Amino acid sequence: MKKLRPSAIIPDHLYVDREADRQLESTVLAMARPPYVLEARQMGKTNLLLHIKKKREAEGDVVPYFDLSVRIDDVSSFFRHLIDSIVNGKGAWQNATRNSIIAIRKMGIAEPHREYELSLLEILREIFPRKLIIIFDEIDSVVSTSYSDRLFSQIRSMYFSRVNYSEYERLTYILAGVAEPSELIKDRSISPFNIGEKIYLKDFSQSEIVKFMANAGCAFTSSVIEEVFRVTSGNPRMTWDVTSELEDIGLGQVEVSVEDVSNVVEKLYLRQFDRAPVDHIRVLAESDSSVRAAIGSIRWGNVEDIDPKTRSALYLSGITTYDLAGRPVIKNPIIDAALSDEWLSTIAARERGPLRVAADQFRLGAYAETVRLISSFKDEAADTLPYDSQYQLALSLLYLNRHDEAVLEFQNLVDRPSEAERSMAALYHYATALARSGDRISAISAYRMVVRSETKSANVAKAGLIAALAAEDTAESREEGRKLGNGIASEPPLGDDDETRIFAAILYSLATIEAREGNTVSALRNLKTALSVAPKEQQPAILGRMFRFGQEPKDIFLLEKAVDIIAETKDKRINTFSDLDSSDVRIGELMSLLGGVGRDDLIERIIKSSFNIDRSRPNSVRISLDLIKLLPEDLHSGLTTFIWRKVHADEAIILNDRLESLRTISQSGPVHFRSRALREFMALALRVAHSDQFLPDEDLLFLLTQAQALVAGNKSGKAFEIMDAIRAGLGTVTPDRAIVGFVAAYQDMNAARQIGDRPRSRRAAQYLTSIVAEHSAMLDESGSQFGNLIKSATEMAQQVLRETILQTPRATVLPQTNPRKLGRNSRVIVRSPHSGEQFTAKFKLVRDKIVSGELVIVDEK
Repeated sequence: MKKLRPSAIIPDHLYVDREADRQLESTVLAMARPPYVLEARQMGKTNLLLHIKKKREAEGDVVPYFDLSVRIDDVSSFFRHLIDSIVNGKGAWQNATRNSIIAIRKMGIAEPHREYELSLLEILREIFPRKLIIIFDEIDSVVSTSYSDRLFSQIRSMYFSRVNYSEYERLTYILAGVAEPSELIKDRSISPFNIGEKIYLKDFSQSEIVKFMANAGCAFTSSVIEEVFRVTSGNPRMTWDVTSELEDIGLGQVEVSVEDVSNVVEKLYLRQFDRAPVDHIRVLAESDSSVRAAIGSIRWGNVEDIDPKTRSALYLSGITTYDLAGRPVIKNPIIDAALSDEWLSTIAARERGPLRVAADQFRLGAYAETVRLISSFKDEAADTLPYDSQYQLALSLLYLNRHDEAVLEFQNLVDRPSEAERSMAALYHYATALARSGDRISAISAYRMVVRSETKSANVAKAGLIAALAAEDTAESREEGRKLGNGIASEPPLGDDDETRIFAAILYSLATIEAREGNTVSALRNLKTALSVAPKEQQPAILGRMFRFGQEPKDIFLLEKAVDIIAETKDKRINTFSDLDSSDVRIGELMSLLGGVGRDDLIERIIKSSFNIDRSRPNSVRISLDLIKLLPEDLHSGLTTFIWRKVHADEAIILNDRLESLRTISQSGPVHFRSRALREFMALALRVAHSDQFLPDEDLLFLLTQAQALVAGNKSGKAFEIMDAIRAGLGTVTPDRAIVGFVAAYQDMNAARQIGDRPRSRRAAQYLTSIVAEHSAMLDESGSQFGNLIKSATEMAQQVLRETILQTPRATVLPQTNPRKLGRNSRVIVRSPHSGEQFTAKFKLVRDKIVSGELVIVDEK
């Protein structure tokens, strides 16, 4: 039976006490200050208030609850409404008090607050010795009224009036809302409302979520509970709604999985964006540019730019919380996704234009969004991009490690006329993009041009040139790099930060050259000198390389120190693009070294410091997989070892990441892991392919390469099982998967032809020609080289179909050409071309498979 139904008031058996419940009750019992529950919406404030109301009423206290979002016009009506609500009842004390209240009102007291005070004193005398606890919810609704100052001044004064009226010792208020206490009294000539005891209503802890789910009878695995906590951060409303949806899945007798959590989150919050608290958060962000700017500052590490008022608005709206260092952070992955950079910049672009917004995003370090905005403008505009926008686009691509695209954009930039300084700066970055895309010869040539110029970029280009010469790794390039580097290294800079960075980068490259020539002592000496002058953001890479060259267990302190620096600097980026940048490549190298020595704790610390794990790269495995793509293969071992351990220890890793992890380890992981990783990948991928789950193109193509290897090894039966799974995984071929479907059909047809399996080659040929016919437009866009393959493969398929018609053995086509020759109950001997298995069966039971070519008639009985 379902327990988690939509409900404004949480049933007692599902309510979970939090620290705020205990703090609130303690403050109420003390009766010394009014507790003030200040927290974002959808955090359970109202249920907290109703819970304390029930508890105190059970002890005999009088606890009226008022929702102040119901507006009342004037202060006199407001005070009278409060009193009338309190005495509205059939008890003896209410009846007696009502008569006294009527008498007070007949006195014609001019001041509403004085009438209110006398009425409260009368109530307190009637209920003696019980307490009167007045709860005001949604107090922020009153702040905009004409009488808010009088109300909160009145509340404040009653605590000080205890010296005159002892009855007030049994009176207290509970206030709750999203307005700061300093905002309650607007008139600065009146004493501020500074007597409240703040109660912070925090999100559920993971243990409180476990208790809530137990109360609801939801027996989820620990991985599912952990994922619910991760995506909601314990937000009560989100936790309830997500758990309710998961409860429905569980009631269907299906075990709830971590992927179910992701699907539920997508369904509830990230399609229509119309469910609380996401709905009002997006409305706030859309209407307030300062909120949007602050979100960008948080994401890109510039929290010091956010003023206190905006910080408070972010917190009280439920967008942010605070980390252990007191810095604002986006509250959870759901809110982060609902307030995506793309959506925020789309709003800003409507107001200010896309290129201006792109420039803001670039300054914030939001390079992916910079690329999206400028590329969109570029696609729609007929004019050439302004030079600055073109530069921002190219640099952003370089920062994002999209080196081939960066090369094209910088090529366009260097071809445009500009003054010398800008032109050489663009050429320097163009050379860097070339080097990182693998075209070191062209990069060296471009660097040399910049070095020969008398511009500010010449010095940093020397560092780039020496790094490229070291990477080229020929005797000539190493010698040239050494001569150039030694000439510069002999004259250390005097205090200039940029020159110091360049000097350290050159020493780093010289160390690489020395190490490649076997001069480890000289290499370490250069690294130690570099470390002594380098700014902190360069030091982790130097320390990692020192450990790599030394490789002594005692040197692990070098890696520990590197991680400490990363945590301190938050992976501060520098824009020299030297080989010593604090970049993803250098971070990945350090993580790989740590993985090789089993220091997973330090890897996790790097990830927490350097990457926002709740955004585009949601976990340590995903981040590691992205970094591996940037590293040379000789550095894959340590990081793939870390991934291997994570995959086998963490059930919460999503299916696609698990598949990619196993595939990556099978290709470039430690040798002793590769065969096992391949077996695990094959088993998982084949199971997914035959289910209704989506199997990514990369995994389908990798399966195809395994099938090809099996065909080459004369294991066609197993190969065709894999190819059948690939076809099942593709399902109905959609335009975006046309190329994968075409390649799979082509390889299947080829393999079947090689072993003489005509029925299978015919089916593959039919499949291929149908894909070409249905998706010709998509296939035509794939390029001329692929177009030639399509043409030749189509011709081969047509030839296969012709051969099948002319050469199929009579026994195979017998049921098709003369189905009456065999009776339904005739017994036939058939053989499977795939497995070679042969058996006897009644014709009626195997007729369809014979017609389709899946079975071949060998003989009749």
